[in-house]
Amino acid sequence: MSGFARPEVVSGGIPRAGAVSGTKVAVPGVAITMESTILIVDDERAVLETLRDFFETYGVSVHCAEGFDSAYEKLRGHPFDAVLADIQLSRIGDTQGLDLADYVRERCPTTAFVVLTGYGSHQLEREARRRGASFFLHKPVRLEDLAQIVFGLLKLDPSLLSSPL
Repeated sequence: MSGFARPEVVSGGIPRAGAVSGTKVAVPGVAITMESTILIVDDERAVLETLRDFFETYGVSVHCAEGFDSAYEKLRGHPFDAVLADIQLSRIGDTQGLDLADYVRERCPTTAFVVLTGYGSHQLEREARRRGASFFLHKPVRLEDLAQIVFGLLKLDPSLLSSPL
């Protein structure tokens, strides 16, 4: 995404998340790990690119998958701190994102799972939460609101939102 500046100066002597790759920074009351990694799963390339660019602006390592099979392969080969996934990953009416939530809950129990969907219902939300989703969000969602949720799940300092890298 354009419009985000990447300042080189760190405020207060504390590097922002991602400013120093592979290190940990002590901030009073907040544990920041510079290696936070998320997987974004959506069948729309524009959604993947927008979210990837946005989170990378804040130093989060982002992997993208355009469907269930690709997400499954990435989850088998790499640990993720959080997964953000659409429910419908291939055609209208499918719920492969819920199957992905099952996989994450069973095989990656420490990985947070966030549903992003344009086709949600109360029944679908209950089912997603039953399958391990921490949050169920309806598209469109403001990037700043999504970042607050993801930063909370990753235990990153929410003040990072005011100053992208």
